[in-house]
Amino acid sequence: MDYRGEHGRRGISRISITVILRQCVLWCVFVVLVASAFNHFINPHFYDKMIPSFLPPLLVNFAAGIVEALIAVLLVFPRYRSAGGLAFLLLMVAFLPIHLWDLIRDDPAVGSTVAAVLRFVMQYVLIYIGYVLWKTREESYGGKSSQDTARSLPL
Repeated sequence: MDYRGEHGRRGISRISITVILRQCVLWCVFVVLVASAFNHFINPHFYDKMIPSFLPPLLVNFAAGIVEALIAVLLVFPRYRSAGGLAFLLLMVAFLPIHLWDLIRDDPAVGSTVAAVLRFVMQYVLIYIGYVLWKTREESYGGKSSQDTARSLPL
């Protein structure tokens, strides 16, 4: 079977590569959020060193786990994906001061100053990913546009 892309060229079109990439990023974020949420409940003491001493660690752990799980659920459903992207972006912004605090500590919670720098830089990448998830329209994930969905509804 000869598949021709968007401009008649053979192979996968540029658009389908973008859709595949967006789907991969979306599901990677979903998996990381679910794994992290479960870890907050299964192994809450793992995060104790990362939580500033003036905050109650158990409460912060459970709250973070609940929020991460809720965001993951929002990302699964196309109707709520944009809200999930915005919530993910805001959560990553909320975690930024903690990563900065860890970066300037004498003994970073992640083990070394290099790891703390990498984690701090990665936080900006995650914020950008949250922005993209928030602003990307559903058809960019390979789904139907809202007009197509509205036309297919039995009214």
